Amino acid sequence: MSEAQRTRRKRLGAWYTPPELVRAIVSEAVFPEARSVLDPACGDGRFLTASGLDDVVGVDIDPQAPWAHAIHDNALTRNWGGRQFDVVLGNPPWERVKLQEQEFFASRDLAIANAVNAAARKTLIKALPDTDPALWAEWCDASREAEGQSHFIRNTGRYPLCGRGDVNTYAVFAEHNRAVLAVNGRAGFIVPTGIVTDDGTKDYFSSVVSMGQLVSVYDFENRRPLFTSVDRRFR
Repeated sequence: MSEAQRTRRKRLGAWYTPPELVRAIVSEAVFPEARSVLDPACGDGRFLTASGLDDVVGVDIDPQAPWAHAIHDNALTRNWGGRQFDVVLGNPPWERVKLQEQEFFASRDLAIANAVNAAARKTLIKALPDTDPALWAEWCDASREAEGQSHFIRNTGRYPLCGRGDVNTYAVFAEHNRAVLAVNGRAGFIVPTGIVTDDGTKDYFSSVVSMGQLVSVYDFENRRPLFTSVDRRFR
């Protein structure tokens, strides 16, 4: 994988799931009566394929997502029209909603990405209209997209439990998955252990537990590593 591809995946939070983890999650989440399944960040569609169900819906914000049947859209802002699914699967992005300057410029302009401090980096970014107008336009587009998503998550009332503070996409996807799940449905997805332990997700996790909706949580470090591009200490 090239550095540009690696940086792009990092920005999108796209790390494809090892087959053994896919099988483990599918085996717990897919039940005999299930008919429909959603993966809101489907990538190459491996969860959907492994589900064995006929009514499959895969969404991915990345227009280059390799699954041929993917709906190219942002599942977090998509209007589902009240549709619910028997099963929700996946490994959603684990990234802060706020656009990260270093990550954005790492594959575009190393002088900006490797600036000595944040103030120096901002000075270089402000100079882009003169030094690199095309990159400035790309930065402005990405900033507007991130700000728009942040506004939607925080202010529409769609994510009352996780759409606060320094929002991370994994937490919002967790709340999204719960919202589109049918009454007797099951969801199985990979998110950081912070979904259980972090202050920003305590209301979500408390709600899941208090309503008797939690079946299991598996906590592990990435020592093996299962995700080769993720820090081995990450949980």
